[in-house]
Amino acid sequence: MNYEIFSYGNVDALMGLFNALAAIVNGNVFLTAIGLVFVVGFFGAFLGSALAPDRLMGPKWLMSVVLIYLVLFLPKATVQVVDKTGNAAPAVIDNVPLGLAFQASIVSSVSNTLTDLFETALQVLPRPRGSRTN
Repeated sequence: MNYEIFSYGNVDALMGLFNALAAIVNGNVFLTAIGLVFVVGFFGAFLGSALAPDRLMGPKWLMSVVLIYLVLFLPKATVQVVDKTGNAAPAVIDNVPLGLAFQASIVSSVSNTLTDLFETALQVLPRPRGSRTN
């Protein structure tokens, strides 16, 4: 999947940020940290379910964490950073987690649309010829 991120300058900083995040998420240290969270969290939920009346707390927690990981972190997307000022070529970054790419694209698209609307609505229009100022 391809997602666009709109920028008004400073494409290099956004490209570096998304490249760093893609490298972190695809690294072995991140997978080790996720595995540690799974193990410690499951034991905590198991202990909580042993002491609480809700006996399904552990399996519910495990299913929700697995679902979040499978939906937000596991699928990868391609992000294209587009400079709206036209000073830089679009930058393409692969292997960005889908959750981050989707959210960044939505926020960027909404803010870009609002910027375009405000620029259109607040531009100074020339006066017609022959009009007087009061």
